[in-house]
Amino acid sequence: MNAHEIRKLTSEQIKDEITSARRKIFDLRAQAVTEKVANVSQFPTLRHTIARLLTEQGARTRAANPSSAKKMIRGLSKEGREKLLPKVVNPSAYTKAKAGTGTGSKRSASDIARLGSTTTKPSTTKVKAPRKVKKAEVKS
Repeated sequence: MNAHEIRKLTSEQIKDEITSARRKIFDLRAQAVTEKVANVSQFPTLRHTIARLLTEQGARTRAANPSSAKKMIRGLSKEGREKLLPKVVNPSAYTKAKAGTGTGSKRSASDIARLGSTTTKPSTTKVKAPRKVKKAEVKS
C-alpha cells in the first residue's frame, strides 16, 4: 500500500489497516518459529506499510489538534524544532519575533536570535594544558 492510497482512507480504515498489518507481522513471526516462511521479504514490506500508516495518522492528528504538535516537538532535535515550532505551532510569535516586536520577554528575544539575528555569542573555548607523559622504566 503506497502513500497515495493511504491518504484516501478514512481515519477508522487507517486504524483497521494498522491492526491488521501488525497482526500479519505477529503471524509471520510465529510462522518463522514453527515452520518455514515462504516469502521472507514480507517482513520489511509490512513494517514499511505500518510506518506509512502511522505517519499519515500522526499528520492527521497534528492537523486536527495543534496542541499535540507541541508535545511532539519536545522530542525533536534543535533543527527540527526550528523548522516546526515558530511556523506551525505559534505563527504569531514567529511573525513578532521576525519583526522584532515581541512582548519583551526572554522568549521573544530567543526567537529573534534563533531566526537569524546577526549578533552571536563569542565562543569561549578553553585551551587545555598538554598532558604530562611519564617515562617508561627501562629494564636492563
